Amino acid sequence: MSSARHRPAPDADPDHGPADPQAPDPAARDAAIAGFWSWWNDGGGAALDAMFTGVGDPIDVHRAVGDRVAAVDPRLAWGFGPGGEDSRHLLTITAGGDPLVRATARRMLLAGPDDDATWAFTDFRRPDPTAAITWDGRTIDPGEASVEAMAGTTVVGVRLHHPVFAELLDGVAGPEDPAAATAEREVTQIGFMLLQLVLGEEGFGLWVGDVVLARERPEGAVALAELPGIIARVAEACPVWYGMEAVTKDLPVHVTARAPLSPLVDPLLTRHVVVQLLYSEVDAEGLPGPGSARALDEIGRAMAEAPGDEGVFVAAETSDGLRLLHFYVDPEGPGEGRIRELAAGWDQGEHAVDAADDPGWLRVAHLRA
Repeated sequence: MSSARHRPAPDADPDHGPADPQAPDPAARDAAIAGFWSWWNDGGGAALDAMFTGVGDPIDVHRAVGDRVAAVDPRLAWGFGPGGEDSRHLLTITAGGDPLVRATARRMLLAGPDDDATWAFTDFRRPDPTAAITWDGRTIDPGEASVEAMAGTTVVGVRLHHPVFAELLDGVAGPEDPAAATAEREVTQIGFMLLQLVLGEEGFGLWVGDVVLARERPEGAVALAELPGIIARVAEACPVWYGMEAVTKDLPVHVTARAPLSPLVDPLLTRHVVVQLLYSEVDAEGLPGPGSARALDEIGRAMAEAPGDEGVFVAAETSDGLRLLHFYVDPEGPGEGRIRELAAGWDQGEHAVDAADDPGWLRVAHLRA
C-alpha cells in the first residue's frame, strides 16, 4: 500500500435507514442524563474540583463519573483537562467520532450547567497539538507528521504522512499477509488521531474532506502543525451557500448546498428528509421555467422555515424536471411532520417524501465541495 483514501470520520452507517440497535430508550436516556447532572450539582462537581486542586479527598473517578456516563450510553467517552483561560477544569463527554451517539452527547451537554470559573463543558475533544500518541508501547510524535493540503470551496482534502506508517506497513509480507489488514487499520487509526489532535474533533469533522494516508512524505508537504491555519483560511472564506453544476444523461444538474455540510453543524439533526417535487414547466434542458421556478422557490422557503430550530435545509438538486430538497431534522421534534404537510400542498406535479436515520449525513456527502 502506498496510500489509502478515507472519508473523514468513522461515520459508518452505510445503509442509512436502520435505527441504532444499541440506542437506549429516550425516556431512560433522559432520566440517566438528569441523574448525572443532579449528582454533579449536588456536590459531585465540587468534590472533583477539590480533589483535582489538592484540597479534597480522593474519589474513585471511574465509578463516580464513568458509571453515570455509561448509564446514559456506554459508547460515550469522557475525560478531564484544563479549562483554559476562563475555567479551572474542563469536562469532555463525547461521542468519540461515533455518529450514532453524537446526538446523545449533545443532549447531555445541553442539559448541564453553564460554564463558570470552575468548570467548562464540551461534547467535542478540543485540539491538543502538543500531545503525543502512545501506541503499542511506542510514542508517536505529531511533530514528525507532514501534510499536503488541497483546499476546496468548503473542505480541505489532506494527504498525511508520518514515518510510523511505513514502519507498520513494512512489517507485513504483502497484501495477502493476514497482518496486512491489521497494519492498515492501525495506520488509519493513528492518522485520524493525529488530525484530531491538531484540529480538535469539531474542526476535523467540519472542514476535512478526503484523507489520504501516505507511506512517503508528499512533495511540497508542510508540517502538520500548519494545517489549522490552512483550515482557518478556508473557514473564513467559506460561503454560507455555494452552487455546483454537473451533467448527467446529457442534462444539466444544478446544486445549491449550505456550508459547512457536516453533521457537526448540529449533532441533534440526525434524520434525513428528502422531498422530491416534479414541476410542470420544464425547459429544453430539464430545468424549471419561470412559473415553476417561482413555485419551487416559494415552497422551498416555506419548508426551510418549517422545522424552526429543530431542523435545517441543507441542499437542493435540480435536473430533468425534478427538484430534490434535502433537510436534516431532530427525530424527536416536529420538523419532519411539518415538511410532509407542506409537501402535500405541491400542485405542480407528483411529490414524494423519503426519510431515514442518517447521523453521519452520508446521504449528502456527495455534495461537499
